[in-house]
Amino acid sequence: MKRVLLIEDDENTLLGLEKLLEYEGFEVIGTSSGNQGLELLNQEEVQVVLCDYCLPDLNGLEVCQAVRQRGKPMRFLLVTAYSNPELMQKAEEIGVEKVFSKPIDLDDLLKTLNNTPQATDIPTQVESVTN
Repeated sequence: MKRVLLIEDDENTLLGLEKLLEYEGFEVIGTSSGNQGLELLNQEEVQVVLCDYCLPDLNGLEVCQAVRQRGKPMRFLLVTAYSNPELMQKAEEIGVEKVFSKPIDLDDLLKTLNNTPQATDIPTQVESVTN
């Protein structure tokens, strides 16, 4: 089963996306802050992090940078209501695979998530990449 770490500070959005993704066959671990999400990554294996940009503690780009520093092979998807060219460029530079604008196109989100390999398909070794 594909595991998704969902980081979203709006409780209604968090619960709604959790229910939708679980209905679609994903195992979802949800939290409302970037720091909690990073703590969960110390305990849980996931294939995808789906993170809101505006969080109460860290922003989504800071979360992505912290995830990338861990060197684990996982996809990082960002959700934002504040997309602008500068944010999009920075997101691409730090390894965000895709940025979804709010309101989220759920069909596009599900299509993207369904293209995620299962946990057993992800390589256990990651090559080092330097900037």
